[in-house]
Amino acid sequence: MKKLVILFLAIALSASIQAALSKTVPVAKAGTLHTYFTAGELTTVTDLTVTGSIDARDFKFMRDTLTVLAKLNISAVNITAFSGTNQTVGADYYEYNANTIPSLAFSNTILTQLLLPESISTIENQAIINCFNLTYIVIPASVTKIGLSLFTGCGSLSKIQFNNTQPAITDVTVYTLRDLLGIVYPCTIYVPTGSFAKYFKPVNGGGWGFTDPTSSNFTLQEGVITASKESRIDASESKYIVSRHGNNAIISGLTIGESATIYNLQGTVIYNQVANAESMAVSLPAHGVYVVRVGLESVKVVY
Repeated sequence: MKKLVILFLAIALSASIQAALSKTVPVAKAGTLHTYFTAGELTTVTDLTVTGSIDARDFKFMRDTLTVLAKLNISAVNITAFSGTNQTVGADYYEYNANTIPSLAFSNTILTQLLLPESISTIENQAIINCFNLTYIVIPASVTKIGLSLFTGCGSLSKIQFNNTQPAITDVTVYTLRDLLGIVYPCTIYVPTGSFAKYFKPVNGGGWGFTDPTSSNFTLQEGVITASKESRIDASESKYIVSRHGNNAIISGLTIGESATIYNLQGTVIYNQVANAESMAVSLPAHGVYVVRVGLESVKVVY
């Protein structure tokens, strides 16, 4: 009987935890998102949908306090203005504009999926940096202005969809897509049908400089990311198997002639080699997180 009671309590606890993993919050007043969470939910909610109004205080709460948040849907929220300190950009006083994703809003999070508001007009500098697990993102058509280095450190991000037919403007003249988006990994950028030429123009012609040779890792095409392309590739779905043995990354499942590349989180290529066998061992230079990319697939390895 005692064992049955323990088993029942374990099942009940498990069910309680599972129920807390997904949460929808209709925020009545911007700045109060934190009041909708219990202490236990701060470390159990992985899938969050927010509606209503939010501001910079709520972005800071989601970024710094919801420690296991992986999927975030804020597509229906209204972002209001806020002025103050100790929010997303630090201790200095800062003016946070309405309809704007603030600087560093999602920096260093474990998000795998992020659905942005359809009402935003601006995404500020480095808003989505170091989101290593993010593999795709859609930028709404309402966005007309973006900051620099939006996706620096997003080592798994391989697909970005811009829905505006006009390239978003910036405050600073940039000369490469690396400067603009902060991506140094191979990436496909999707733009609306009929807008290819506008995005393809060099920067001084009003485009984004896709003709710049330093942007050769980028592919520009018209269309949208399909459902199948949105799925995150992980080790269980990939034909490639990446394992760690000592300080070596072992890449298996290769086809002779395929090129395997390993990046660090700064986007620096630390290894690139054409496979001459079905597997290869690569010595990693230091402890850390690395991205192994073969073809269109990416796998993370931690050493």
